[in-house]
Amino acid sequence: MAGDLIASVPAARQARSVTEPLGLAEQDRAVLRTGWYRFASSWRRLGAGYLALILVVGLGGGLALGSVAAARRTSSSYSVFLASTNPSDLTIEPAGGGGGPIGPALDRHLVEAISKFPHVRHVESYVAMSATIAKPGSHTFVNYLPSVLVVGSTDGLLFNQDRFTVTAGRQADPKNPHEVMVTQAAAQVLGVHPGQSIELARTAAGQGAQATASRRSAWRVRVTGIGLLNREVVEDQIERFPTYVVATPALTRAWFTSSTSQLAYFGVQVDGGARYVPAVERDWSRTEPYFTDFQVAAQSAQEADESIRPEALALGAFGCIAGVTTALIALEELARQRRGRAADLRVMRSLGASPGMTVTDGLIGAGIAIVVGGLLAVGVAVALSPLTPIGPARPVYPDAGFAADWTVLALGALALVALLLGAAVLGAVLAAPHRHTTGRRQRTGRSSIADAVFRSGAFPSAAMGVRFALDAGDGTTRGPTRWVLFGSVVALLVVSATLTFGHSLGNLVAQPRLYGWNWDDAVQSADGYGPVPQSTVQDVLARHHGVEASGVWFAGLQLDGEEVPALLASPGASVAPPLVAGHGLEGKDQLVLGAATLAQLHKQLGDTVSMRFAPSDPPTAVRLTIVGVATMPAIGIAEGLHSSMGVGAVVPVDNGRLTESLGPLGYPGCSGPNMVFLRGRGSTSVAAVDRTARQLAGTASQVLAKEPAQSSCGGYQATVLAVQRPAQIVNYRSMGLTPLLLAVGLAAGTTAALGLTLVASVRRRRRELAILKAIGFTPRQLQSSVLWQAAVVAGVGIVVGVPLGVALGRWLWTLFAEEIGAVPEPVVPLASIAFAALVALTLAAGLSAIPGRIAGRTPAVSALSSE
Repeated sequence: MAGDLIASVPAARQARSVTEPLGLAEQDRAVLRTGWYRFASSWRRLGAGYLALILVVGLGGGLALGSVAAARRTSSSYSVFLASTNPSDLTIEPAGGGGGPIGPALDRHLVEAISKFPHVRHVESYVAMSATIAKPGSHTFVNYLPSVLVVGSTDGLLFNQDRFTVTAGRQADPKNPHEVMVTQAAAQVLGVHPGQSIELARTAAGQGAQATASRRSAWRVRVTGIGLLNREVVEDQIERFPTYVVATPALTRAWFTSSTSQLAYFGVQVDGGARYVPAVERDWSRTEPYFTDFQVAAQSAQEADESIRPEALALGAFGCIAGVTTALIALEELARQRRGRAADLRVMRSLGASPGMTVTDGLIGAGIAIVVGGLLAVGVAVALSPLTPIGPARPVYPDAGFAADWTVLALGALALVALLLGAAVLGAVLAAPHRHTTGRRQRTGRSSIADAVFRSGAFPSAAMGVRFALDAGDGTTRGPTRWVLFGSVVALLVVSATLTFGHSLGNLVAQPRLYGWNWDDAVQSADGYGPVPQSTVQDVLARHHGVEASGVWFAGLQLDGEEVPALLASPGASVAPPLVAGHGLEGKDQLVLGAATLAQLHKQLGDTVSMRFAPSDPPTAVRLTIVGVATMPAIGIAEGLHSSMGVGAVVPVDNGRLTESLGPLGYPGCSGPNMVFLRGRGSTSVAAVDRTARQLAGTASQVLAKEPAQSSCGGYQATVLAVQRPAQIVNYRSMGLTPLLLAVGLAAGTTAALGLTLVASVRRRRRELAILKAIGFTPRQLQSSVLWQAAVVAGVGIVVGVPLGVALGRWLWTLFAEEIGAVPEPVVPLASIAFAALVALTLAAGLSAIPGRIAGRTPAVSALSSE
């Protein structure tokens, strides 16, 4: 070792006198030669440390970079999937197929009419095929409406535009009339799998749910694939049905040689995307003044992004914490290596090594290890990429496999490498022997709290443990005490914030009123298309005084030119969507908006908007004042534009100008709302409200059944509707233990960091431990001192970090809930946080066992031999 150190000082420097200094260039070359020589000569002794640094940076940094890249990939997963299907920007469904039966000629006429609208780039269509289905092995043809609808396109919609995504089996051949695809929901209803055959027969007028058909006239088709429509990946529960059996263009053309359909769907791609969708809607309303359902892709994408965002945020948070933990562990390893070279540096300095030589000693090896670790981190992140994205879009994600998000990987790796290199250089400069002369008084890190504990007469082991935890130490024993305490506080802060956010998310999922379902039951007619007779509602409620009810009508209205799903309700209604700001409807010139719609219109409370019902001729304009912001429920017409959490409006139904122009408000002989909300008063039980709702639905269905079949509401049925969850809540329910797993991951990283810190602290304080042992401390007392040190570090984290974490979690949840349009009601899980604090203390005690044993075995003679 001595020979290596002597040889480290260049011969030129040894041969010259102090009055003959080296030239600047020669000094630089000498420093580099010394650094390389020291790196080569000390590799056998320090190589394990460099390898450990490579693994820490590579594996920990790779996990951090991979998690952040996964967060970005997850966040954009639905948008990437949607783009891969060549999506429509707008889907148009005219009620009744545009006023009459749809056949190939009329379907083509409407396609050509839409294609001439300004801003329309391309349009295709598909139609309902009015078919009954015989399942495999069945001899009975069944009409599965309203659950399953057989649809087909002659121009390729669902094949080249809004492409059907197959998750099992294969795509059907568009030219083969004997192949079909089915959605996952339809496959569950029909009980089919790829390769099985089903039979289709035309539905004759007046057929019931079950119908017989001649097997000779039936079409036998094979199910080639099961999958999803692009709108089904993330959807409100109300949109689950109807779902589709998708026929090929060849089958559709053959089918419609002798039949027509009552339903048509037009997929429109618009130049400028969502920007010009309202203009196309207005052009359609002026050209075809029929009651029309619109589906806007931008709204569906917004709902999907909001439903996926918590998982992306969780991954991003985990990545950031993993990065911080990796940096702290790597910095501790650099400090350990620097302390191990302290004696060598003093010898080199005494032999005449320049300050530059002592500063650069070990930097070459550490720098190489950090750079190699950074490259390894990039490789680990890429290796982890096939595990992402997570969430509902993963089964249909088009770019599954290895991926490199160079924005994250390059910038993240450079930031980590730059941080560690900078820390290594700074640490080397501060630890250089020429900065620590005998004449300089070294700064101490005394703690007044530790001194107070000493003066209080506490047990010696407890007092020493508090001192180890709070005092930075002096000279070679000085350690990053404040950083350790800061890390403990941050760890408990993040765990508390994560638990608060996660439990608030669980509370949102468990409380329907927080996402708009502010009633016990709802009764609707004909999937929202028909009425619940008003006279029936009044008769039933007159016999149930403990139940209050309010009715709403569904409509698509234009607010300042934007198509918005609306609930038409009576001002002062006793049951209405929950408010997050302002007040409910009190007059006919007011309206309440969802938070997302308010932002879309660039309005605020007190502003006015212009409202029009487009199919009216001419469109009737009404000026309304925004008086409230509500959490909108996910209800409405299943295949049309409907309200959802944050999206929609509540508009007064008794506005005369609107009532005159809005067709769905009045059906001769059976007028009434499309849906009725019911809620118990006072002590009325949910079961009592449920009985009232079932009675209302049964009585309304009997009234509607008496209407002539050719009337506007003949044959309709009323049903009791269970809680309808928006897409965000559907996905949040599937997240399961994600918040808990995130908290566990953070705790694991904190545990590892604390354990390494305790071991490093014992190594740094060998001299102090030896002195304590020499003056009478027993091994058990030394172990107890380390235990107290760990407990104090954990205790500071609990006392400071937990309250800050709870406050941060509540604040973050409030921001998040307001963004998605939910009622912001954060929940503080006191029991979980208390358990986490107890676990932190227990882990601290457990982690102190090994360093405590090391402290107890510290040999006093060898540790003090240099004194």
